Amino acid sequence: MSSQDSNLVWGAANIGKEIGKKERPTYYLLETGRLPATKVGDQWVSERDKLRNPACWPRKTEAA
Repeated sequence: MSSQDSNLVWGAANIGKEIGKKERPTYYLLETGRLPATKVGDQWVSERDKLRNPACWPRKTEAA
């Protein structure tokens, strides 16, 4: 396993654990694009380093 592989967090439940949230609120954040993650097949994946740094999280944009 490479160091890049160990930086990946797979699944909404595990992503939630990484950011201190339960699974359902984490799904909401993922589905609305508020977390730095990508869907691979039917599973979410994110980088641990980005999850631990909220400055890397996408900003919510307001509609004009």
